[in-house]
Amino acid sequence: MAAAARSSRPRMQRWFPGTIQPLVVSAPMADVTNPKLVSEVVRAGGLGFIQGGRAFKPDAPDLPKLETQLKLSRDLLNPDGRDDSSDGILPIGVGFVLFSDSAASHFGETTVPILARHRPAAVWLFAPDPEKPETLGRVMESLRGRDSGWKPKIVVQVGTVAAAREAATLGADVIVAQGVDAGGHGFVKAGGIISLVPEIKDMLREEFTDREIAVWAAGGIADGR
Repeated sequence: MAAAARSSRPRMQRWFPGTIQPLVVSAPMADVTNPKLVSEVVRAGGLGFIQGGRAFKPDAPDLPKLETQLKLSRDLLNPDGRDDSSDGILPIGVGFVLFSDSAASHFGETTVPILARHRPAAVWLFAPDPEKPETLGRVMESLRGRDSGWKPKIVVQVGTVAAAREAATLGADVIVAQGVDAGGHGFVKAGGIISLVPEIKDMLREEFTDREIAVWAAGGIADGR
């Protein structure tokens, strides 16, 4: 009976306990998001992401900053020092921009150990160098390959159905469909959010029938009239 009850819960609430429907996600935008914002999003039933950085060499200043942000996030969510989760998962996400040439070569060595110590619930990956198609696969492999019991949901941001297919093939748990009408960093090739989301969902339904892959929509619709 308990197993049946768990399986009947909405997928996002199974994956991210403590969140509510509909899931609201605070994206990992550099210089905007921070542990205080993320902790308030989590308290309100959403899923907040901090920005983890874009430089991954051993001497990169992003690394100690990431460690500090993760520690502060846990302190804000557990001010009395008590961790209510049974598995030590920190109920936030961390986002990374992967266009640095150090992503493929250093992410697993320098960044994954920090993440594994703090155990965030999700890792969001964006903008690998298009001239280095192996980057996304190597980063995802480094996240999946640790024998630590920490298995974050991997979120990949895309702008086309083809990119969504590649991310799903590599093992993404969540596809962020960013429409060309979104703010912030955009893609050279992208569709509008109204068409992109259903096209990606149809592709996943037809080609990945044995996988449970979620789709998040990114990019708003505004009308000034």
